[in-house]
Amino acid sequence: MLDEMHRLRRSGYTNREIAEKVLRSERTVRRYVGDVEPDVKLRPDVSVAELMDWFHEKILDLRRALIGIALSDWDEVFDLGVEAIDETTRALRGRVQALDEITIKKIAADESYRDEFFMEFMAPVMNRWLMDLRGQRDFRQLKRRSCPPEVWVEDDDGEHEC
Repeated sequence: MLDEMHRLRRSGYTNREIAEKVLRSERTVRRYVGDVEPDVKLRPDVSVAELMDWFHEKILDLRRALIGIALSDWDEVFDLGVEAIDETTRALRGRVQALDEITIKKIAADESYRDEFFMEFMAPVMNRWLMDLRGQRDFRQLKRRSCPPEVWVEDDDGEHEC
């Protein structure tokens, strides 16, 4: 088991990941592999800022995709707003900054690991975004139903106001 712990550490796994794999506590793993340096080929110049640039682009891609889905499924234009993107980016930055340096480098070096980390973070965020879009749609529908069409007035955005 010690050899396995050392092998995993040299492969770049964090103490927590090793603990999960060998079914021991993180403290036990830390005692036995604390002096083992990972032997992973990582970019030495990676920074949190570079990761955040990549993550921010992915966040914007997801936002565009959700807006496109809303347009195709509901035949209406909905937007999440800049606040939702800013809030998500800040939360993700906090999550990344809380990681140890080895994990940050591993995320930067391994695209599949980076995608997994990103999607694990984004799954609940995307659910909230969908709920926000559905809320916008439901509000518009309620507004339309409560106002007779003969008194609708179209505003600058093409929205109907009562």
